[in-house]
Amino acid sequence: QRLKDKLGNRSNASSEVEFVNAIGEMVGEPGAGVKTIMDMVTLTRLDCAIASSAIMRAGLAEAVHHSRH
Repeated sequence: QRLKDKLGNRSNASSEVEFVNAIGEMVGEPGAGVKTIMDMVTLTRLDCAIASSAIMRAGLAEAVHHSRH
């Protein structure tokens, strides 16, 4: 729909999404929405940390290889 006018990180665009005639499934227990989302966010943060560590390790390996050869 429309892009949001926001403060802070403007390089990552945010917008509203509208689903028409979509089918939904309950994720988690009724009344536990915030807890369910926080559990998912925690896992996402862990994924980002692991990916960042892997990229740093690969970059270090490339730098070591370059400096030795």
